[in-house]
Amino acid sequence: MKLLALGDSLTAGYGVLKRTAWTSQAAQALGAAVFNRGICGDTTAGMLARLYREISETQPEYVLIWGGSNDIFLCHDCSCTKGNIAAMVQQSVFYGVKPILITPLPVERYSMKTQWEKLIDLQKAEELIAQYVTWIFDYSESFQIPVIDCFHTFSTKIKDQDVSSLYLDGIHPNDQGHQIIAEQICNFFYSMGSEK
Repeated sequence: MKLLALGDSLTAGYGVLKRTAWTSQAAQALGAAVFNRGICGDTTAGMLARLYREISETQPEYVLIWGGSNDIFLCHDCSCTKGNIAAMVQQSVFYGVKPILITPLPVERYSMKTQWEKLIDLQKAEELIAQYVTWIFDYSESFQIPVIDCFHTFSTKIKDQDVSSLYLDGIHPNDQGHQIIAEQICNFFYSMGSEK
């Protein structure tokens, strides 16, 4: 099985070792080829622009599409994000690749680093991310696109434990956060019948 992981820093593995990034953990657990095509700071516009090239180079069976947070953080809007995500989904289908959407991680304001606080309107970002997550589920239901829901998983875990055990800086997951993401990815494919 070949998976293309298309995204931003959450996919790239910002702040963690390559071997502990969720893509590496999922590849090992699933016995699959996982092509990590995350670029730190990328937006959904950038992801859309390189989608065809990434698919052509990797020839995956599935593409995991995980983006939108940077659109919200930097542009304070998610209207274009929705269009870009929809375009990536439809183009993936056209190219014969099965798209899977991943919901964004919630912002964790109490461990937010100063450099991010200066750039991000936290209250607005939280509102927009929640709206975006709702849209992802509405869109996926309409077009029968599978979703891996990291947003609600992390939201629940944030309430249940010390948040510093999941995030590096309020935005990016640490090693334990990547492990949780990898487990969700693997459980999704296990539920589809992939062997453990």
